[in-house]
Amino acid sequence: MDKPISVGDLVQVVRGRWCCGHETWREGNIFTVTAIKTAFHQEYCLFCGRADIEPGALGHPDTPLAIDVSSLKRIPDFPELADERHDEEISA
Repeated sequence: MDKPISVGDLVQVVRGRWCCGHETWREGNIFTVTAIKTAFHQEYCLFCGRADIEPGALGHPDTPLAIDVSSLKRIPDFPELADERHDEEISA
């Protein structure tokens, strides 16, 4: 199972909002998470109006708003990638 996203992780925005799937200009952007913000039902989706109950990650350089954690994919550190085993046949 993937490690949960936490402060200091390098992440990429890979999908739209959790509530309505609305795509924003952020898809594909990569940034380092500076804080995780817990939602307190005080914010609402600008696109569908549902209460924002999803924790969000802060740190995107172009917006002070949190980006839903479920919209992000963690980019593994190089040591994690080096530990993965890859069995491949090499044909001559």
